[in-house]
Amino acid sequence: MDDFDRFLHARLASDKEFRKEWEKSELPATVAQALLSLRAKLGITQTELARRAGIPQSEIARLEGMSHLPSLRTLEKIAKAVGAVVDVSIRLSNRVAEDEAEAADAGFNPDKDGPLAAARG
Repeated sequence: MDDFDRFLHARLASDKEFRKEWEKSELPATVAQALLSLRAKLGITQTELARRAGIPQSEIARLEGMSHLPSLRTLEKIAKAVGAVVDVSIRLSNRVAEDEAEAADAGFNPDKDGPLAAARG
């Protein structure tokens, strides 16, 4: 873990407003980085990527500028246009995983003690 990672982790843990803003920007930043990386690997401009995908260049600019989130259809158009694939995953954040670990340490079992346990019978 470098100095920035330590700073970021400490700030996220201690400043709720900072954490809220960070979480709002995380997904747009991930999309922007993926598009920038893709274009760099292909050696193409925003204009060329937009032309291939059949979308306006301004949309690529908004995505790379983190001011817009695309639909999955738009991501699919972009990916197909350059022979790439869209990889979507949903996973627990580190914060949720840490909360679950703390609950387990306290003896809480969501399958046995959670709100759906009675419904499972």
